[in-house]
Parts: sequence; structure tokens; C-alpha cells
Amino acid sequence: MSPSLSGLLLGLLLSGAAPSAAPAAGDRAAPLPGELTLEHCLVSIIDEAQVPAQESGVIAELLVKEGQNVRTGELLFRLDDLSARAAFRVAEFKQQQAEKEAKSDVSVRFSQASADVARANYDAANEANRRSPNTFSQTEMREKWLICVRSNLEIEKSKLDLEISGIRAQAMAGELEIAQQNLERRSIKSPLDGVVEEIRRHVGEWVQPGDAVVHVVRLDRLRIEGFVKSSVAMPGEVDGRPVQAEVELARGQRAAFAGQVTHVKSILQAGGEYRVWAEVQNRQVDGHWLLRPGLEARMTIRLR
Repeated sequence: MSPSLSGLLLGLLLSGAAPSAAPAAGDRAAPLPGELTLEHCLVSIIDEAQVPAQESGVIAELLVKEGQNVRTGELLFRLDDLSARAAFRVAEFKQQQAEKEAKSDVSVRFSQASADVARANYDAANEANRRSPNTFSQTEMREKWLICVRSNLEIEKSKLDLEISGIRAQAMAGELEIAQQNLERRSIKSPLDGVVEEIRRHVGEWVQPGDAVVHVVRLDRLRIEGFVKSSVAMPGEVDGRPVQAEVELARGQRAAFAGQVTHVKSILQAGGEYRVWAEVQNRQVDGHWLLRPGLEARMTIRLR
């Protein structure tokens, strides 16, 4: 080994330096940060309903006011239902009558008794002719036999009538159910828990089926929408992850809300970003919801 090469190696060893190795192919990328913060996110509504009239008629009663909290199934408004109530009562009486007819076997029992008497008369006439021939003529015997046959057929007819009465009772029960539904469609209930945002029609106004009367908005749970750069995080690292959203309130106050990413859009937007949705739980202060649709939020996602 030449003196110059030996001196160079000795100098490297004494200084503690070592030749740097080139990165091998397939080395892992740097780990992602534990959190990803999205600015300028939008607070929006998850559930709302423009509650319509289901039948035509005049609004007879409004049972809520704007800003009122309502529960699922709570009555919102009622249309005039006098005709529907009368139709329901008529259907109810018809159904009760049909049920009584279906349960009564009086006609069957009477037909059976008539057949027994007819058969007894015929047997008695036969016995009388056996003891004293020609007591009853052949014509009379044929008539007595015809009465027996007719009585047996009346039994079958009575049973058939009783079966038809049962079917009629079922049909009347169906008509009663339809009448009840017609009546219930005039009492409109809230389809969700929420707040009455707007009342579009008022007492005394005529509405058609489908006309929106009350606007109900769900505010206890809201959506935060933001955009994630595809170069920063993959959808699988974001989807289903816990989030914390922060909004600015009056006089610089801030409030935080916890939630979870519930949807990741598959289509990229311009600039290589994809939309993510998170649902967060809202809360009230002094009877008013803190988080409101339309606010701008800052959302932090805990990555996988």
C-alpha cells in the first residue's frame, strides 16, 4: 500500500468519519405525523326535513313555533279532519257488524235443525207405509225426500255464508285500516329530532299533498367537511379516525367538538385534494346550540 493511501485511511479512522452509504431501494418513507389539521372546514347539516302535508285540506292547527325543539313522532300540525273522522266511524261500525256476522252460526244451526226434522218426518212416513202400505202416496214421499235434500243443501249454504261473512269481516277490517290511515295523514308528526327552523304555511291556509309546511333541522349532530391533500395522507389513514373540530364564537371565544370521520370521497378535486366528512356531537349553552351550520371550523384528524 502506498504511503499516501495509508495516510488517508489513518486520517479517516482517527477522525471517526465513515463513508456514507447510498439509500437502498424499498426503504420506508418517513412516518406520518400523529395528527393532520385541516383549515377552513365547513359546518353543515346531516339531517333535515321539509315536512309536507300528506293530504289536501285546510291547516286547522299548528302545534309548534319557530326555534322550538321537537322529538321524532311529535305532532307538528293538523289538517281539518272532520270528514276523515266521520268516514273512520262509519268504517268502524261496518267492521263491527261484519265481525258479529262472521262469529254467528245461528243460520248453520237452524239449517241443521230443519234437516233433522225433515229427515225424521221422512223416516216416520216410511215406517207408517211399512206398517200400513199406501198410508203416504209416492208423490208425498218424493216431496218429503225433496225437503230432506233441500234442508241438507241449506246447511251447506249456511256454512258457505258463514265463511263469506268471515272474508267480509277481513275486508271491513282493511277498510277500517285505510280510514284510520286517512285520518292519521291529517296529523303530521316530526320525522326526526331537531329544531323547527321555519314555518312556511299557517292556520287557515289550503295545502296540497307535498306542500312543505314545517322545516325541521337536526342540530344535535352536525357534519364538518374539509379537504385532504392526497400527497399528505391516504384515504385509509383518515377514514373512521377520531377528530376534534374547533370553531370561533363571539368575542374571540373558541369551542371544541369531538367526532369521527364517516366518509371519504373517492374523486379527487382540482389540486389533488379529496373531501372528507366527519360527524361531531353538538352541545347547548343556555338553551342554544353552540355549533351551527355555516360556521367555519378547524378540524384535526388523528391519523392511523
